Amino acid sequence: MKNFKLIFLVVTLVAMLMLQGCPESSNPVDESEGGKVEVFRTDQGGSLKTTGGAEIMVPTGAIAPKGDGSSGAVSFSIETNVNMSDLELPLPSSYKLIGSVYGYGPANFVFAEPLQIYLPAGSESTPEGLSIAWYNDSNKEWVLLPINDVDEVGKRLGTSVMELGYFAVVKPSIASSIGKKAEIQNDKRVGGIKLTTNSSDYYYTMTIIAVTYKYPEIGWPDLVGYNVSTGSYPTGGPLPVTRMGNIPQGTYTIEVSRVKRGTFMQLPGERETYTNPALVTVGGFTSVGGWGMDSWTGWSELNLSGGQWRTGDPSNWPKPTVPFGTGQFQATLTWVNSGSNWTDLDLHLIGPNGMHVYFADEVSSDGSVMLDVDWIDEPGNAVENIFSTNLMPKGEYKVYVMVFDGFVPKPYEVRIIRQGSIVKTFRGSATKISDWDDDMIHIQTFRID
Repeated sequence: MKNFKLIFLVVTLVAMLMLQGCPESSNPVDESEGGKVEVFRTDQGGSLKTTGGAEIMVPTGAIAPKGDGSSGAVSFSIETNVNMSDLELPLPSSYKLIGSVYGYGPANFVFAEPLQIYLPAGSESTPEGLSIAWYNDSNKEWVLLPINDVDEVGKRLGTSVMELGYFAVVKPSIASSIGKKAEIQNDKRVGGIKLTTNSSDYYYTMTIIAVTYKYPEIGWPDLVGYNVSTGSYPTGGPLPVTRMGNIPQGTYTIEVSRVKRGTFMQLPGERETYTNPALVTVGGFTSVGGWGMDSWTGWSELNLSGGQWRTGDPSNWPKPTVPFGTGQFQATLTWVNSGSNWTDLDLHLIGPNGMHVYFADEVSSDGSVMLDVDWIDEPGNAVENIFSTNLMPKGEYKVYVMVFDGFVPKPYEVRIIRQGSIVKTFRGSATKISDWDDDMIHIQTFRID
């Protein structure tokens, strides 16, 4: 199907370039650039942090190896002050945004080990009632993530994630947003789970595999599959306590796993998972004394018993993404396909000297740019990726998205990294399938001089 349509598409694109140049979309394009970028590898993690305190900590081994088993590389990015109006779904009106929405990239990319992220919340006098909200692109909903750390000095909230995307610190905007029944008003506090171990050799992770909320009428999102991991001392060793804080009251089934490493940034050993999940009843915190989680009271203790450690990940951890290429220039198109709602989007780069890199011509004639992922109709986190493998020629470049086939409208994002340090994410919705007389969607124009 794609090859059949390609015959017509190639002729059309050549004619478009010869007769009228590259078509512009009627949608306005924000050409402002910002953010922060850093590359980490399978065998060497690290930390990316903005001056305002937003941070991604990437443990060594979190990036899956390439298909041939060699070390993979990923360009991580943090964009500050994301416009809420640019997002597909705004925060629920029952929650107030504290500070800014942050874009952590790459989005729609599953990691082999949990990453630790931090968001600043210094405008608040206390962490009580604060949560980290994450936009789950697959389910099209905002989720309040469990918190595993509070930075007392920097006044930041920390959590563990297997995927990146859009995050924000929030708190309930009005008391009635919790619920209208008197018993909920009188017992609306969130609580937490604490796992204390005697071993300083392992980093532990708690993963929720089932939950029954005490007050389901509040409408909390489903937290199954979310997890928190052990933080680390400044010297790199694991803390003796793993916390899952600010979660709704209820009964949780928790699967515990652990991994052994000398420090947070050394390659891990094999992950082990405890064979007997723990059942924990979570009540409300009795006190949230300040910015140090050690001062919070009312934690529910998790105890491991009746099982043993087996080699392997927890049962519901997702399959990690195989890394794709990155370079001084990288354009990555992402969207979400489901079995009944799939779309084949295509990423195009048009540049000087007749350069046109896309699915039918994956490598530029000079070998400086290539496309290494062409996603068609498979379900899941869809990706198309174009990146530089060498010094790119001087001149003007344009990035486009085309709807080749499938169902529309389809929300999409294109993250563009230039000079290895400038990042900008463009968000939009593809509204019609491209035909021989349709324009491509213009994403960005830039120059290399």
